[in-house]
Amino acid sequence: MHYVEIIQTHLDDIRVAWQWASTAHGVALLQRALPVLGAFYALRGAHGEAEERFQETLAQLGEEDEALRGQLLAQLGACLERQGKIEASQSALENAIAIAHRYKDYQTIGFAHVALARLLVSKGNISSAIEYLRSRLAALPEGDFLTIRAELLLYLGIAEGRQMHHDAAAAAL
Repeated sequence: MHYVEIIQTHLDDIRVAWQWASTAHGVALLQRALPVLGAFYALRGAHGEAEERFQETLAQLGEEDEALRGQLLAQLGACLERQGKIEASQSALENAIAIAHRYKDYQTIGFAHVALARLLVSKGNISSAIEYLRSRLAALPEGDFLTIRAELLLYLGIAEGRQMHHDAAAAAL
């Protein structure tokens, strides 16, 4: 059985466990579960539920849970972007990046940068998205960041393809 189907089968139990971990400040559990739950919500298109779940958890975090706050803000920003909530998404993603930098959480930084680039493309600001992606690629530290680099390059290719299509359409007029 595929992991998405497993999660779907046990979703009620997962919701209860997430709520328990949120109220009991089970930071380590939440940090392990967050990427999987975020991906699940994205694959299922359950962006509203993701927003609600992540907002509730953010409201319950203490100041000592700042690293988790950055990770939650990145996931929240991504689900807000998918709902077309542009300003709220941008704010959450920028805050996530700032927090993640303080903790050298490069996975969250990369995830949030990709979501911000997707946001710029969806806003129709393709040239800004291209410039943003190029600057993020140039600023990415050397090392084990192949996944982040690949995602940034993928979205750069998408943005450049849209720009070429836009330029060709404008030239045809």
